[in-house]
Amino acid sequence: GMIPSADVWLNGQLVADEVSSARQLASSRNTSVEMRLFKLSNVSAAGYSGVQLWTSGTSGVSAAVTTVALLPESVVVSENAAISQALALTLSGSANVSSLTKAPYASLRIRPSGIVTPVAVSGSNAMSVLTFTVVPARLATSATLPSNYVTIQINPLTATPLIYRP
Repeated sequence: GMIPSADVWLNGQLVADEVSSARQLASSRNTSVEMRLFKLSNVSAAGYSGVQLWTSGTSGVSAAVTTVALLPESVVVSENAAISQALALTLSGSANVSSLTKAPYASLRIRPSGIVTPVAVSGSNAMSVLTFTVVPARLATSATLPSNYVTIQINPLTATPLIYRP
């Protein structure tokens, strides 16, 4: 069946809110904050369905500072870098998520200044590549945009999210 566009929109908003939270946290704590997108295999085999913020403590050990914000089973952040272009620039790893075993993640790091790293591009291209796109879960790996999607574009210098929808 069709995924209600409200589901896609609300979860695009959820991802954008996490970006804003990461930016505020980085600024207030004067430390870099990692926004991690988790692949939660118990929810969805494909796509990213959890978002969590992490910081490095004084000892350099990363620790979660928020609980995992879960997207509903109907939608995910696309794992295809053709439409979630930020994935080409993310760091990756795996970490324990609540009671689950280790889950793989992709992450961007937001500095206290608002600069997003790693951004390996400069100039006019920088904006267009820092995007994550929320799509219906069954299209998690598709390289084409569905009719129903939301793209979150992150400004690489200010970490400000903008939401685009068709």
